[in-house]
Amino acid sequence: MEDPVAGAAEFLMRLGIAVLMIAGPVGALVSRRLLVALVPVGAALMIASVLIAPRQGMFRALAQALASPLGIVALALLVWIGASILWTPYPGVAGERFAKMIGTAAVVTLAIAILPTHVRTPNLNLLPIGLGAACLGVLILAPLNLIDTRPIEGPEPGVIERVAIMTAVLLWPALGALAVRDRWMSAGVLAVVATAAILLVRTPAAFGGLAAGAIVCAFGLAGGRRFAQVLAIVFAILFAFAPALALLTERFAPQMGIEALPLMRSFTAWAGMIAEHGVRTLTGYGFDSAVRGLQTGFIPFGVPRGAIFQMWFDLGVFGALLMAFLLARVIVAAGAAMPPASGFLLATVVSTVAIGAFSAVGLQLWWLTIVGLAAIASALLLKGQYRTDRPAAERPASDRPVAQRPAADFVREISARPAL
Repeated sequence: MEDPVAGAAEFLMRLGIAVLMIAGPVGALVSRRLLVALVPVGAALMIASVLIAPRQGMFRALAQALASPLGIVALALLVWIGASILWTPYPGVAGERFAKMIGTAAVVTLAIAILPTHVRTPNLNLLPIGLGAACLGVLILAPLNLIDTRPIEGPEPGVIERVAIMTAVLLWPALGALAVRDRWMSAGVLAVVATAAILLVRTPAAFGGLAAGAIVCAFGLAGGRRFAQVLAIVFAILFAFAPALALLTERFAPQMGIEALPLMRSFTAWAGMIAEHGVRTLTGYGFDSAVRGLQTGFIPFGVPRGAIFQMWFDLGVFGALLMAFLLARVIVAAGAAMPPASGFLLATVVSTVAIGAFSAVGLQLWWLTIVGLAAIASALLLKGQYRTDRPAAERPASDRPVAQRPAADFVREISARPAL
């Protein structure tokens, strides 16, 4: 007889995942704030499922993860961010923003920790369904002029731009959820629909994330762990030595004739700030200083707008080194997953980093919600890929061919036979 409590817990878990993976992407078409509101709702349903039917050792994996080098570095980074509020010029708004960031991180971490050890296929298919519905909504509503697809000016993207950016990130775990079940045809259809929606919206950040994810996915499916290690080194160097790259750009870009490129101009502007502010580049100005500095005009308009500049300006060298190590370990962990999930996990990480590090969305809180949703989707993908085929039983020694049987067993068998 089926346990009604276990059945209710499973229903709440599936409902919570559906809220995150279906209602979240579709709701992003309706309102800027709906996605942010739905993430805690979905997590609350998942938490309720484990409260009514607790699993033994449920939080053991979470405790082990927090005690691992990756968890310790993540906690150290959060502590450093909180400590930097003491010297930021904007302690009030910085403290409020830090509290929201901690709340989002806690909800996402807890949701990942309480996921079942093995995610069932219906739960794994929820993300492709939700993302596909959101992309179809863009393709159907935009030609009818029910949503505006014109790019807007300024750092704050509109509803449709956020959907495109979200699609560029969530596409890869959604494709991975189909690929691990050998549904490659469905994955191809979803990739075409999502690409068409991103092209229709015409958001540069989404273009960059989609292109970076596609390249990394292709190499990740072929290269595996070796490719992940190379990626980890590249991104760690990029985060740890970004100011040095800015200074080198200012020195050598004019000699190479590339000083007019937008990226080169922004790095040159950053190099000017480094020369002007000196040691404060190493210590940082405190959490949320980059956002408020851009709004008040304290920071020149031409400097980079992404997470790399924000990390260095707010947290200095210590925060940047922690982030570089954290990112490198995440990339290596993604590459260590079983194929084909490893390729799609690497694409998820790289597309997220590419959008956050090189565009203005890395400075906004709603972006953290999308990153958290991508983390939960990646955890679903990891826990949805497990061995379903029973390993082949080993044949008895007497049934094996002579060439595969141990020599001692063969001699013993011959000796035991009656003489002719």
